[in-house]
Order: sequence, then C-alpha cells, then structure tokens
Amino acid sequence: MHVSGSSIDLKRYDVSPERGFLPEVDPERALPAPLALWQELASELPKRLAARRVRAAVRGLPRFELAALRSAAEERAAMRVLSFLGHAFVWEGEAPDPVLPAVLAVPWCAVARKLGREVEVHTVGVDWSAEVVRVAHESNYDLIILPLSAEPPLVLLCIHADSDTHRALSQTSHFGVSALSRSQAALSRRFASKAPDRYRVDDVPRFFGPSGALFLKGSAAHIEAETVSTTAGGDHTIFIGKVVWAQADPRLAPLVYHQGDHHGLASLGDESDLVRDRLTG
Repeated sequence: MHVSGSSIDLKRYDVSPERGFLPEVDPERALPAPLALWQELASELPKRLAARRVRAAVRGLPRFELAALRSAAEERAAMRVLSFLGHAFVWEGEAPDPVLPAVLAVPWCAVARKLGREVEVHTVGVDWSAEVVRVAHESNYDLIILPLSAEPPLVLLCIHADSDTHRALSQTSHFGVSALSRSQAALSRRFASKAPDRYRVDDVPRFFGPSGALFLKGSAAHIEAETVSTTAGGDHTIFIGKVVWAQADPRLAPLVYHQGDHHGLASLGDESDLVRDRLTG
C-alpha cells in the first residue's frame, strides 16, 4: 500500500503490503482438543439458530479451559468462537437476552483482555455490551459473604439455590466480590430494584481481576476467589472460595445496609459521647 506524499506505519494498523488486513499467518481453523465441544457448537450455529437452541446449548457447555490456549493464534481462534457464540446467544429469539451466562462471559472477557481488545455485541440502534455480567446482588434471595480462614485465605459465600447468581457461580471456576463504597448507594439501589436492566454495568467504570472476574471501580474493596468446594445447606448452597487476589482502598468508607436503608461508618472516636450514652443509658 502506498500513499503519495505520506509515510504510514502499516504495522500500527495490523496491515501488511502482502496480505492487506488479513493476518500474517493463516488463523487456526479449530480450537484445541480440550475445547472440542465449544468448537462443535460454533460449527453448528446456523442450524441451532434456526431451531432456537443456542442459548440452551451454551448454558450446557463445560467450563472453558483457558489453559488449553497455548499460543496467540489459538487465543485469536478462541476469540472468534466466543464472539460468534456471544452474538448468537444475545440475538436468538424474538427478544435479545441482556445477560450472558458466566460460562460464556467469563472466558470471552478473559481472552479479549489477553488480546488487548474490547468485548462488544454489535447491533443496529442498540448498544449491548458483552461485559454485562450479572452482579451478585440478590434482592429476593439471601446472599451472605463471610471470611472463613486466614491461612489459607478462604471466604464463604452462601446463596439461595434458585437464584441466577447461583447458576452463574456453578458455571465458573472463579468469582469476584466488589464491596461497594458509601458513594455507590445509588448503584446498590439499582441492583436491588425490579428494573429489567438493573444488572447492567456498561455505564459503570469497571475492570477485570487477574483471573477474569469483573469488578466495579470506586468500591471500597475487591476480592477474587477460586471456588474450591461447595456444600448444600437446605435451600442454599455454600461456596468456599480461596482468595487469589484482593485489594482495598482505605480512603473509601464501605456502604452499610441496615434496617431498610444505606449508611456509612463513622469513627468511634467521633461518636464517643453518643456511644458512651447508649452503653450506659
């Protein structure tokens, strides 16, 4: 490619004089053997879309083993397959599904991050983001997160077995927890509402943890954990997670929900007289 009177660095745009916009090396035709079921479903998309059987098939896929991708070419092949499946999942049927299952969303975002790309579902007139992963905030079901052990660092997550978050956790190896800060009360109220798009986070600053979990910026703390065991407890399931990464911002006060409203935390020293009166009164 030549432009008279100017010099252009074609490599900057992934363009070559010999192959144009095509990659320097022909892309991998298929995913590695451990991901054969994912490749098979992608190959069957036309007939599955016609029969409206993509969403059920995606939800039934085994965990996407990121470790099976051993080269940049295989990562690009994975991005291609995951992108096809993501678009098909959203647009199957008469109405789009705004929530991708974790079994698809987590590896798609992880592979995109490795390749330095954004993950988007392209549409006409509507801007859907594939990073819209359902946040673990259940307004109709109990969700409890507790520290369990310091060595090794373990957390306990107890959640109702019929919740959407339970289904998402059952399909992925890692989960992330964003402890909202006092300034995010409005965001908490939105997650707890009945609005159909309450779990959308495409308008919220966010980032990914080392293992691919999605986190909300501006939170007081973030924890990423690997699920090491699960135990049934009545109508709930207890997930035990080993903390693989965590961070906290001491400048941000955590958000507290108590007696039907949101609160912040005050220093005990600042409220010493009030506390003393309540304890001795």
